Amino acid sequence: MPFGLFGKPSFEKRWKSLQAERSALHPILAMWPPQIRNEAERRSVLNRWSKAVELGQGLLSEQPNDINVLLTMGHFYRMGHNIDVPQAAQRSMECFRQAMAIYPDDYRGPFGLASLFASLDPVYAPEGEQLFLKAEELAGLKVVPDIYQGLGFVTLVQGKNEQALVYFERYLNLGVLDHHVEEIVAHLKAGKAPRIVNG
Repeated sequence: MPFGLFGKPSFEKRWKSLQAERSALHPILAMWPPQIRNEAERRSVLNRWSKAVELGQGLLSEQPNDINVLLTMGHFYRMGHNIDVPQAAQRSMECFRQAMAIYPDDYRGPFGLASLFASLDPVYAPEGEQLFLKAEELAGLKVVPDIYQGLGFVTLVQGKNEQALVYFERYLNLGVLDHHVEEIVAHLKAGKAPRIVNG
């Protein structure tokens, strides 16, 4: 990609651009099904996602061990999986596993991989549960509400309804406003099967 007469923007400027793209695409692609209304919108979102991934790949080529870029690219590929980009889930796993290998004491690596597993086939749920628990352990005194949301989902799909309820209530008791989880909790307390939307 040409950068004009003034050369390539600094790493920091491109990193901020990548963060902005993640913030813009997250509400659309982070959930399943993605928030896309028609084919034209899907093509537009896919084009924007592809450009963001290209930007992130450029950053990784310069600093392949930058944990923030690795984690962000893991999340981008996870979003790509939600719009059926081939091999996106595999690429997401690779980014998160690389982050975990280089920075084994950072909770964000196992949390990112666990979040990916929570959005895949339920066969990944047991490993996702262990990764969320590892993330909780590494986070230490830092309270990360989304860990408990994730634990709720991966235990729920394993049929561990009582355990899921404990995690979901812990998540909500941290002050999170999440109507979907509130609905799940109400169904679980009533002994009904909840409707699950994968995150």
